[in-house]
Amino acid sequence: MEDSEPILAANEIGKRFGGLVALQDYSLALRPGDLVGLIGPNGAGKTTAFNVMTGVLAPTSGRLAVRGTDMTGRPPHRFAESGVARTFQNVRLFADLSVLENVMAGLHMRHGSGMVATLLALPGFRRSEREIAEKARGIVEMLGLGHLADERAMDLSYGDQRRVEIARAMATEPRALLLDEPAAGMNASETEDLLRLVARINGDLGIAVLVVEHDMSLVMRLCRRVQVLDRGRFLAEGTPQDIQADADVVAAYLGTRRGGGARA
Repeated sequence: MEDSEPILAANEIGKRFGGLVALQDYSLALRPGDLVGLIGPNGAGKTTAFNVMTGVLAPTSGRLAVRGTDMTGRPPHRFAESGVARTFQNVRLFADLSVLENVMAGLHMRHGSGMVATLLALPGFRRSEREIAEKARGIVEMLGLGHLADERAMDLSYGDQRRVEIARAMATEPRALLLDEPAAGMNASETEDLLRLVARINGDLGIAVLVVEHDMSLVMRLCRRVQVLDRGRFLAEGTPQDIQADADVVAAYLGTRRGGGARA
C-alpha cells in the first residue's frame, strides 16, 4: 500500500488564528485500506487538523490533495464530491426525518435527478427517488440499522444516532472516511459496536479511515497506525505498540513535558 497514491494527502499543513498557532507542519498520507488514528491531549490541534483536511478551515500554509488533485482552500462539498466523507463531534442528523431518509440525503449528492425534474416531479425524478431509496436501504441493512429504517432520528439512542451519521457519510460513496470523535458520549456497549462497525467498513469495503479521538485505548485497539499531536505540533507516528512505548507521548498525556503540569 505504501506505493499507492494517497486518497488524502496533507503536506506540512499549518493553521493560525491571529497570533495563535493551532497547527504547524502537519503531514498525513491516507492510502487505500489505511486505518489511522489521530490522538493527543486537549488543545493538541486534532480538531483543527481534521477541519482543515475536510475543507471546513482553509490552511494558512501547506498543501492538501485528494487523489493527486490540489484541494487546498476548497470548500467542504468539493472534498465530499472527491470522495472524502466526514462525521462530526456532535451528531448532525435531520431529527424529524427517518433513518432511511437521512441516508437518502447522503445519496442525493451522486444520484439525485436534475433541478427541473425534481421541481416538476417528472418520471425521471420519481425513478431516481426509488433507486436512491433502494440503495439507502441496502446501506442501512449493511450497517445493522435495518430494523430502525423507518424510525425518526430523534427517537434513537445516542449510539444508534452515531451509526446513522456514519451510514449517511457512507452514502456519499467515499474512498476515505474521517470520523471526528465517533465514540464521544457512548457507553461501553455502544463503543464495542462502533469498533466492529468501523473495522468492517475498513476491512470489508476497503475504505480508508482516519479516526480522531480522545480515547487512546479505543484508537490503540482499532487502528493499525497512530499519529500524535501535542500543542499543534506533530509528536510521533507508529504502530499502537510503538506509540504506547514512546516516552514523549506518555509525557504529553501525563502533562510532564517541559513547562507544564497536569493538563485538562
